[in-house]
Amino acid sequence: MQSQNPPFSSYGRSPQPAEYSIDTPGLVIHQSRGVLLAWTGMDSANNLNARYIGVNVPPTRPTFTDRLIGGPNLFTLGGRYVAGYTGKNTNIYLLFGVDNLDENQAERWKFADTSPWPPAVATINGVTYVAWFGTDGENKLNFADLGSMPTIYRGGSG
Repeated sequence: MQSQNPPFSSYGRSPQPAEYSIDTPGLVIHQSRGVLLAWTGMDSANNLNARYIGVNVPPTRPTFTDRLIGGPNLFTLGGRYVAGYTGKNTNIYLLFGVDNLDENQAERWKFADTSPWPPAVATINGVTYVAWFGTDGENKLNFADLGSMPTIYRGGSG
């Protein structure tokens, strides 16, 4: 059964120009800028894209160098806006500062864990948890607190 709600565009807030994605987009509300939308582009590299939607929002729509499998998740973590995604190499990544819409103001964390889909992330009582579908061929779900996940690198803009 399809949603009975009118499409977002019927409210006159559909992105202009139209945007296209290979998978489900991510969405988060930014307290001072409105709706932040992120998606995987249909370019040959499937790069991460982001922009704000609404009235009086920055017109910037950067294409980040991050290459994704599937769509990103958007969430806040420690007051920062983050895109969680799986890279083309199947490693899990977190891109901090995606709300700045600037590659040079972003910080990437690359994890040793792998998945064919983006991670689910939630914080409760100050502890951030991550869940993901593994690449072990047995369809196992994985769950860990973020601090215990081994990283390949943390920091930098690339």
